[in-house]
Amino acid sequence: MIDRKDGRIGAGSTYPCYHGDRLFVNTILAWRPFERILTKDLTEMPIGNLYVIAEYRLAPTENGTRLTRSITRATASLLLSSRISFHHLL
Repeated sequence: MIDRKDGRIGAGSTYPCYHGDRLFVNTILAWRPFERILTKDLTEMPIGNLYVIAEYRLAPTENGTRLTRSITRATASLLLSSRISFHHLL
């Protein structure tokens, strides 16, 4: 965990996450422990970066806790966006 405020995790803190050889850098946008976390997740790609906003919610259930994850559609960096747009014109 990087960028802890007063030693605590919160909005603005970042953490790396590796999936195989691919790096994801996640920035916490909202932090409500035991309720909700909202992150902006960066995926580094050879031709540009992709971003998604992810929300994780915890809710009590009769038998324990339910975790729900919701994500936005990926958005691309300017370089990748222009390459995708140009490709669609061909």
